[in-house]
Amino acid sequence: PYIDEDLKEKLMNKEEFYKLCDEMGVDYPKTHILSKDMEIDDFSLMYPVIIKPSNPVLFWSDRFEGMEKVYIVKNKKEFIKVVRLIYSTYYDDNLIIQEYIEGDDTNIWTPTFYSDRNNKVKMMAMGHVLLEEHVPTAIGNDAAIIMEYKEEPLEKIKTFLEKIGFTGFANCDMKYDKRDGKYKIFEVNVRQGRSNYSVTASCANIAKLLVEDRVMMKDIPLVKQSKEIYWHLIPNSIVFKYVKDEEIKEKVRKLIEEKKDVHTFDYAYDLKDNMKRSIYIMLYKVNHILKYKKYMEN
Repeated sequence: PYIDEDLKEKLMNKEEFYKLCDEMGVDYPKTHILSKDMEIDDFSLMYPVIIKPSNPVLFWSDRFEGMEKVYIVKNKKEFIKVVRLIYSTYYDDNLIIQEYIEGDDTNIWTPTFYSDRNNKVKMMAMGHVLLEEHVPTAIGNDAAIIMEYKEEPLEKIKTFLEKIGFTGFANCDMKYDKRDGKYKIFEVNVRQGRSNYSVTASCANIAKLLVEDRVMMKDIPLVKQSKEIYWHLIPNSIVFKYVKDEEIKEKVRKLIEEKKDVHTFDYAYDLKDNMKRSIYIMLYKVNHILKYKKYMEN
């Protein structure tokens, strides 16, 4: 199930999305809009600042040298260089200039929701990100998560989704701002996340939700994430090496000991008597080790 085209465009276009956040009282980082015909302006934000496209569909319609999913710039010289680079390409829509919220990947949270045919949220879960991918074109993709229920931010986004008449799956990116104790939203994706197996493992089978709501036309009850689990698509060694918070690492160890950990690709029936698949997964994990070494140590 999907929302109508107009609402989809408002959510996917960052500029329009932040206008909705203003209307609904949803917290997001301090943000300015820069257009191609404006004089290059960093809006006097404190560095580092974030630069990202307002129109990601157009931005990702092609590739160019120096392309990154999100640019983190440390000074005005870098700021001007990145803006000029982007606007020297096919991309001609607005840019989002946003304050950088301090903190490593463990300050990032990813809530997921399912809204039924009557625009009522019927499932909500919250993932505490431990590590994201750090390849420039994949920044923001979750690589390790502990599912932890957080009532306040979940209820706030639930209210937002119901007020705008959302239906289907929604996956959000948020960051906890230690300065004011608020969870600040970056975006709402109108789909389940790449890491959605973490949601399945902790509370809800998405296929079951869809069938009961859309095929059987049931009035399904609200499902709240009830189980704390550790999900990852990278080797545990990467998590223990690059996550700095000892308390979080101890929690990961405990969940592993309690067999409350899941890996997207470690599915026994896939790997049984399947040497080719097993070798592929092994190489996949080695490749992640090399990528983290390259992008987090250099």
